[in-house]
Amino acid sequence: MKVSNFLPVIFLFFSIPSLTCTLGVAIGEATSDGRPLLWKTRDYEVKQNIIFYKETGKYPFISNVTPAYGYYQSWYGVNEKGFAIANTFISDFPEGNNGLGNGDFMNFALSTCATVNDFIALLDSTNLSGRTTRAVFGVIDTTNAAMIFEVNADHYWKFDAHDKTIAPDGYIIRTNFTISNGGTGGIERYKRSLVLVNNFYKDGKISIKDILQSQMRDIVDSNGNPASTGIIDCNKNICRPSSISATVIQGVKNSEPGYLTTMWAMLGNPFTSIAVPYWPVGQTPEISRSDSEKSLYSASLNLKKFLFDSNNNQYVDIQKTISVLPSLFETENKILDETGKLMKQWRNKKPEMADLLQTEINFSSLALKTIQKITKKIK
Repeated sequence: MKVSNFLPVIFLFFSIPSLTCTLGVAIGEATSDGRPLLWKTRDYEVKQNIIFYKETGKYPFISNVTPAYGYYQSWYGVNEKGFAIANTFISDFPEGNNGLGNGDFMNFALSTCATVNDFIALLDSTNLSGRTTRAVFGVIDTTNAAMIFEVNADHYWKFDAHDKTIAPDGYIIRTNFTISNGGTGGIERYKRSLVLVNNFYKDGKISIKDILQSQMRDIVDSNGNPASTGIIDCNKNICRPSSISATVIQGVKNSEPGYLTTMWAMLGNPFTSIAVPYWPVGQTPEISRSDSEKSLYSASLNLKKFLFDSNNNQYVDIQKTISVLPSLFETENKILDETGKLMKQWRNKKPEMADLLQTEINFSSLALKTIQKITKKIK
């Protein structure tokens, strides 16, 4: 049986709502522009989360942070060398007794690893010293490496997207179960993602836009069928009530500098946010790193109140959601197109770092204004 199409035998739904996530990696040969991709929809407590720049280790990096729990935990990110990482939580692994946990471990990896091989060396060394990790990690780098690692306290299992026996089409998807230790967490999201990403691949390879707009904003009913009307329980969707952020990290080709690895991030629920590009070259815009009421995340949360059930946020109004997505996509498409033009220039001639940072400011401000405008209109 091919690992990339693996389905557990028992299809019981099991999840930890505040910790479940959806993850994928693809090698350049599977993508529309020949660059590797890493993507994640982050499900967690509905708390402020930001994109923050850090210079505390060997390599500066940007990452997704929840300020309420400190700045030393990263939940996805990329460093100046082009090494990127994201994770999902695995409850089926036993918890370790000492060492770094999932967020702390990714934070450390971003500050010390230039390549996936460095990450493997880190795993080898901490197999001996111990970790409290219970996760699937997805990683990419500037060598077109794209791998998945299932990691517990003192062991790991590697799945290489270049391995045709594991990933015949060059991509791997994970939710919250493991090949090494079983489990069925997030099986609905896994099966739906497989269908969607397989269709993207068959239609002409996987693109950033495919993942951002068709996979991360996919809407299905409780039976897994596409939904276009009504109020549905979306806890089994890829985008769920607990989805507070999402990213597609676009790697670089071997001849390109690692700092041009682009982290497209949505701060807030994907149904109510817009993807903005960030690069690991300096501090992110105020509205992207602030946990105030004027942040991008807060704007997304305000819009979310009009789409989700006000009692427990379990149910989403499909018609309202479908009505706001075109406006979100209009701005997002503009950002995607204009960033694509800039990237062509920067790949041919080294840009000023100030230009990348100003681009972040411009597009995050545009995203904020669009979300606020939609919210005002839908009230």
